[in-house]
Amino acid sequence: RMWPEKSYKPIRTKDIGFADNDDFRDWLFGNLEEAQKKFDQNCVEREDPSDEACGRPRPRLVCAARYDSEDFIWEGNEYSFDRRPKTWCEPWTFREGDAFTVTGFSRHLTRPNKPDTPGKIPDFIPGHISWHMWWYHDTWIHSYFNRIICNQGGIFFDSHRYVGFAQLFGTIAIAGITQGLPRRSYTVYIYGYSIIGVLFSIAITAFYKIYKVASSRYAALKKD
Repeated sequence: RMWPEKSYKPIRTKDIGFADNDDFRDWLFGNLEEAQKKFDQNCVEREDPSDEACGRPRPRLVCAARYDSEDFIWEGNEYSFDRRPKTWCEPWTFREGDAFTVTGFSRHLTRPNKPDTPGKIPDFIPGHISWHMWWYHDTWIHSYFNRIICNQGGIFFDSHRYVGFAQLFGTIAIAGITQGLPRRSYTVYIYGYSIIGVLFSIAITAFYKIYKVASSRYAALKKD
């Protein structure tokens, strides 16, 4: 009953038999406490080698994150923009076959959540709960941020994203023109490559003028 049709499609807590998010969270922690007691009885007190679970780590809460946001006024309306969540984590090492559970709770929306869709209140908060494994590779012109995203369907996405001069210039331009909020993601690159094109043209023009001046002076010196 708790397995969604699609990994990105949320489930209402009332639809699976709970009064609200708090009721569901209490049930989860109750299950965790029972699993810990079972582990202690079978694997610590009796040291039962036949219990396969005894070869796995003791059940525990490994990591938790609490949503955080900041409200801004955009064209007369107030919107909540995501900020880095407040997190708490313990060190965790894992191996193939270890089971883990990820649960995310969303609050009830009472106002539009995005400036590009004013007046629209979606049924659910757009979001996703998944594991991201990140690494990066620096080069002289780009920094590549690579990731593998894992959810209940397995490893389903592998991508790379780079931060280069175009995105840097585009972000700066948008911050001044649209107050830091592009309507479309590709707008950053439109502004960025436009600025790079202008700078490149200026650089070529300046280089050509320097070349002409240097050539004239060289020709004059050669005549002397």
